[in-house]
Amino acid sequence: MNESTKDVAKDIAKEAAKKKLLMVLAPYIPAIAIGCLVIFVLIVAVLFMLGLFDIDSNNGVGGNYSKECGFTISKTSLSKSEYKSKLEDYATTVNANFKIFAENADSIYDYAKSKNINPELVAVRAKVEGNGTTTGSYNYWGMGCTNGNGIGACFNYSSFEEGYTDYINNISQYSSLTEMMGRYAYIGEYWYNPGSSSDGGCYYAPYIYTVENMPARVKNACSNSAPYCSTAGGIGCTKTTAEDQNAYATWQIQNNMAGARKEIFGLDFEDGPCSSTTSNIQSLSEYNFYHNNLKVLDRKLTSSEVSELNNYIESQITKAGYGTGAAVAAAGQALTYWLENQGYYLQYRWGGGHGDSFLGVNPEWGSSAHGCDAAGLCYNGLDCSGFVSWAIRNGCNPSYGSNTTYYMKHGPAIDISKVEPGDLMLDLDSHVMLVVKNNGDGTVIVAEETGSPINGLVFSQQSPTAGYEFIDMTSYYQNNCSPRQ
Repeated sequence: MNESTKDVAKDIAKEAAKKKLLMVLAPYIPAIAIGCLVIFVLIVAVLFMLGLFDIDSNNGVGGNYSKECGFTISKTSLSKSEYKSKLEDYATTVNANFKIFAENADSIYDYAKSKNINPELVAVRAKVEGNGTTTGSYNYWGMGCTNGNGIGACFNYSSFEEGYTDYINNISQYSSLTEMMGRYAYIGEYWYNPGSSSDGGCYYAPYIYTVENMPARVKNACSNSAPYCSTAGGIGCTKTTAEDQNAYATWQIQNNMAGARKEIFGLDFEDGPCSSTTSNIQSLSEYNFYHNNLKVLDRKLTSSEVSELNNYIESQITKAGYGTGAAVAAAGQALTYWLENQGYYLQYRWGGGHGDSFLGVNPEWGSSAHGCDAAGLCYNGLDCSGFVSWAIRNGCNPSYGSNTTYYMKHGPAIDISKVEPGDLMLDLDSHVMLVVKNNGDGTVIVAEETGSPINGLVFSQQSPTAGYEFIDMTSYYQNNCSPRQ
């Protein structure tokens, strides 16, 4: 047998062996495949448990700055050309100091993206720090600057490129805007009383905490009867905490930074790569339905009360993000809740609020100077559509005015499962309510000026009701909200 014949014989023998092996294994192949699949699933499950594998890291909601939705530290919804165009427009029409940013927009965008940083921040922080002016050679971001050491401590750069690359490199160490601003914004070691815009302390307490969530220790430290506390601290001073610092950082993001972003890029707070529809309106821990144990507001508010209420309404609108449904809901919720905390509710008055153009508190609310209406209600207030119109004016469109039937034109009717704060619950011809919270269980909480037998501004819990529709106001808010006055 020559070599060629031997090779053929070997090949035949190998094929025969393979066929024999397959015949032996054939009954077991399905079981082997299932076993491999089970092992794979178990491995993935273990990785999930250890937090090493995340199927969706971008499923965040507005107000959580560690997620990748809305205004975040790491992503922008703008293309490079859009980014450059908006900077050019801003530098040309609003602030010439930003010409250097527009001229370098492409390189800023590319470098920021390479470091997984939102390029908007390069311009936004420059605007917040000094309106686009430098604190040293090409230092627009306050790099190295401290309150104690003054401008002399600020870093100097030899070029604009060196400045913005150092800034981007610096903030790339942070995973969220909150973490970043926890280092950039410092409220002070103590609750300085009275504090100041430069020193911090009690000056910022009413901005970073709402009436209902301000800790008792802060209220006590910042009350008019609390002892004087200087920046040197000392006996009687109350130290700030990590909670206070985080609240201050959050306020800086939602106010100063969000405002600068809106001014430069025309983006609202929730605008971003995944723009969550979940709102930033703060849900109250408890809603007092139908003004239980409250009395009608039967007097005009004092000037100090008017000022306090206006400041509270303004802070809640800002936190929710002005120009959104959440801001409209926040306005309505703030008015209702503040009055409740004083022991009052605003009386229903037919026709109340129509033709008004004021923002904030009407100093005539509670007055009896206008006499009693046809229902025998004698104190000045709002009716249902007057209240909703007031909330829209304050949270979205200062020139807004409407009546109940007109709201039907603002958007389509939707299922309760899709309702969000700022949407409306509307009787087809006689009553309208402002949604402030979707409970997710087939019910919503609304603020409403309702007539008999309640006759006042209340929170109530509602479910789908015959004759009523839920109106989606999203499109109206997106297309009709105008700048704050």
